[in-house]
Amino acid sequence: MIDGLMQDGILSIKYKNEELVPANTKITVLPTISQLYQLSGKAGDALNIRGTGFSSDANQLVVKIGDVQVPIFISNLQSIIVTITADVKTGRVSVTKAGHTALSVDPYAIHSYDEFFCPVLPPKPVISKKQDGSYTLTSSSEGGNEWFLDGDIISGQPGKALTPRVSGSYSVLVNIDGCRSDMSDPVTVELPEITGLGDDPGFTDVYPNPFDSKLSINLSGYSNPVYIKLYNVQGALVLEDESFGETTLQLNTASLPPGLFLLTIKSGDRVITKKVIKK
Repeated sequence: MIDGLMQDGILSIKYKNEELVPANTKITVLPTISQLYQLSGKAGDALNIRGTGFSSDANQLVVKIGDVQVPIFISNLQSIIVTITADVKTGRVSVTKAGHTALSVDPYAIHSYDEFFCPVLPPKPVISKKQDGSYTLTSSSEGGNEWFLDGDIISGQPGKALTPRVSGSYSVLVNIDGCRSDMSDPVTVELPEITGLGDDPGFTDVYPNPFDSKLSINLSGYSNPVYIKLYNVQGALVLEDESFGETTLQLNTASLPPGLFLLTIKSGDRVITKKVIKK
């Protein structure tokens, strides 16, 4: 190892007239990251990366945060300044030069909108539970409620009150103009079993889950017709289809908002309900 080299170049080393390294040997100094000047920020911020073995030619460098490449504003041998883009998520910083990659010890954290622009965050909401024939969950906040079931956001905007359709752990946060409260303490709801509802090995192949623009259901081995319905957690029907002989049915879910949905599959007198999630 040769200490003290700061930049790429041409090297020749002799000792007692003996040529240890041939003349005009091209060397590349490998990049290292010693420090991130900023450990957190948001889209539009600058991040100063300190280290060695960088380059004043930004075209020779690739900088990523996690899996996202970020643009280089300026660079020299010991410093790189990049701009944080909107698609960056929390992750470690990497600098690649000539096929060699250096990785930061500490991750760079992306802060949410509210931490920078909300002078006062909404208070943490509290859920009250009432059972009168059916359950009703009510948030202590009059507006901006976003409800969650088992940690997944419920599609749509249920408002202050919510009537659970499935068993699980419900929670709520308040979002007012992008300023988000802490999540409420969860409330568990146990609904009575529904006759004919349950797992059936023939209907367990629902994929992908979570889904994006398509949701496929394997129907092989079951009698026809098969009726498919997709509901949001408020009980509103959002999609339906039927099968008369197909082994696989595919639902076009591109127009649905992210969140939790209930998929029902009916064949004869058997009804199966599955929880599915839109990313």
